[in-house]
Amino acid sequence: AEPKSRTTAVFTSEAPTKIILPVRKTANLRKGRVSIPGKRYFITLCVKDRKTSLLEPALAAAILNIWRRQHTDQDYTFHCGTLMPEHIHFLCTLGDRISLGQCIIKFKAKTKAALAAAGLEWQRDFYDHGLRADDAMESFARYIFLNPYRKSLLPLTEQWLHWHCSQEYTPEFVQHLDGNGTPPEPWIVDSIGAQELIEIDTASGEWV
Repeated sequence: AEPKSRTTAVFTSEAPTKIILPVRKTANLRKGRVSIPGKRYFITLCVKDRKTSLLEPALAAAILNIWRRQHTDQDYTFHCGTLMPEHIHFLCTLGDRISLGQCIIKFKAKTKAALAAAGLEWQRDFYDHGLRADDAMESFARYIFLNPYRKSLLPLTEQWLHWHCSQEYTPEFVQHLDGNGTPPEPWIVDSIGAQELIEIDTASGEWV
């Protein structure tokens, strides 16, 4: 399906600033990982050596297409995501076909050729956070949407072309965007980083 706006891609079940994250060695990213079908995850994948070419049109399109394909294949339900110059974020609900790790292995395999054509490769492993709080989706979706604005990659008067949201998921905050679909300035001033967001959600309790 074609994007329904400049900043929103349609998904259906039928068809240069470093991110602030907990300091963890790549080899240790799998420790404590729990893969549970039906659970919601905040995922971050980074480019090796932080090379900043993910936004090249052909590569950006390839990543979007694999999000769509894995959504359609029911590996996971894609909710929303964004491409940054050297990493991506997305929110998904894990399906019951394959594990979370297998989903990301598949994603990387399917995008490997497009990355190689741009002289890139994915960093080993990935970062994940399993959402705890019932209302956590809204906070994480808003963080993902605001990320390029928080990093001053574009002015608040312009839409970020690499934000994508499922047709089946509408974050509440989109109803309060400015007339041109961009965030009000106070949102940036009051926004928090991924580390704090994860700590707040983790403090809400354990999975049941």
